Amino acid sequence: MATTLTALLNRYEARLRIALFFISLLPALDLLWRLQQNNLGINPFQTLSHRLGHSALIFLLLTLAITPLRRWLRYLCARLQLRDGKRLADWNFLIRCRRQLGLYGFFYASLHLLIYLHFEVQWEWEYWQEEINEKPYLMLGLTAWILTLLLAITSPKIVIRYMRHWWRRLHRLNYLLVPVAVAHHYLAAKTGNDWPLLAAVAAAILLLHRVWVRLSERFYRSDDGMAATRRTLFPPPKSAPPKSASPLE
Repeated sequence: MATTLTALLNRYEARLRIALFFISLLPALDLLWRLQQNNLGINPFQTLSHRLGHSALIFLLLTLAITPLRRWLRYLCARLQLRDGKRLADWNFLIRCRRQLGLYGFFYASLHLLIYLHFEVQWEWEYWQEEINEKPYLMLGLTAWILTLLLAITSPKIVIRYMRHWWRRLHRLNYLLVPVAVAHHYLAAKTGNDWPLLAAVAAAILLLHRVWVRLSERFYRSDDGMAATRRTLFPPPKSAPPKSASPLE
């Protein structure tokens, strides 16, 4: 079954990514429809801002969940002694989905910021500075958006090839971005809203899983099948022999 599953997923990857593209648009389309129907409650600005912020955080958490998902799928296939799916490379399509999810996180975070600047601040920069001084969570939100911007503009393949190993280092900022975004939502939330707490728990689990994998040899003792992929994205100089994949990646 795993062989059939991975084969189908890789065979129809393009269609799956198109489906993911439109599914990821649903939160924005829902808000647009509610706005046209005047069905956003007493404070439409607040509803728009909160829902866009929640959507952005959900997509950021999904990007953080891709690596644990790949490792557990590989682990389960190995434990079940299935013929396929026992290497991380068998689930590479998830990495390409992660890039798409991350860009949607930036998309919703940008809409969240624009709604705030247009309706709340009305593009008055002095007032915005006063707001930031009075509400520290706004600085956290701005920091999170800047981090998403850095990750988004360095996502194209041509940039990956140009930056080489620096791209990998830069995109480790994702492990800083998610806690900052969670802190922003937690401090901005009203009393009785459990969503920021749930997001904080999810982020903590995903980050602790990363630490656990780093400290454990169980997940990378066997060949992960990623050496060829790394050589494709980050080809070594012609004068130097190709380096073997690090077991910690």
